[in-house]
Amino acid sequence: MRFEKTRSIVGTRSPEADASRGFSLIELVVAILIIMIVAGTAIPKAMTVVQGIRMANDIRIISAQIFLARMRAASAGARSRLNFDMTANTYQIEVLNGSTWTIYGGTSNLETGDTFGYGSVTTPAGQQSSIAQTTPIYFNSRGMAIDSSGNATANSAIYFTNIQGQHAAIAVSIAGQPTSYTYTGSAWVQY
Repeated sequence: MRFEKTRSIVGTRSPEADASRGFSLIELVVAILIIMIVAGTAIPKAMTVVQGIRMANDIRIISAQIFLARMRAASAGARSRLNFDMTANTYQIEVLNGSTWTIYGGTSNLETGDTFGYGSVTTPAGQQSSIAQTTPIYFNSRGMAIDSSGNATANSAIYFTNIQGQHAAIAVSIAGQPTSYTYTGSAWVQY
């Protein structure tokens, strides 16, 4: 008998002890739903930010490559070009040696999700008179931007877009200076 009395005392719990044991199933489900809603809104915004960072990286690298091609032309005393492969989304600097274009450095790729092209944009960036990809962008031995015939031009530009629908361009002045632009949906603004 004494054993039964001890057993009933040990088996009895107070309401405070039951409440401190953990979470109920309903509380866990509500917490998971809240986390899923927050993640569902944050992930697309994070992807847009990541693609914007990738595009900004492409802008910086291509601008640097344009500057390097310009300097390479001046230092070599020969024509140079930044040549773009629109289907492979790659680019490389080439220097004219006699009648042959020689690759200077290596081939670079656009960031993942970025492609050459201007999509549905119809307004030219910078000083371009009409929207057009300039591939390749040429420089003469003095570092001036020229067309394929060797005439000075301020009509050189390269356009690219990403999977988020953001657009960017780099226009090259006659002096060979690259200027970066992003498209706001109605106009090009300097980057």
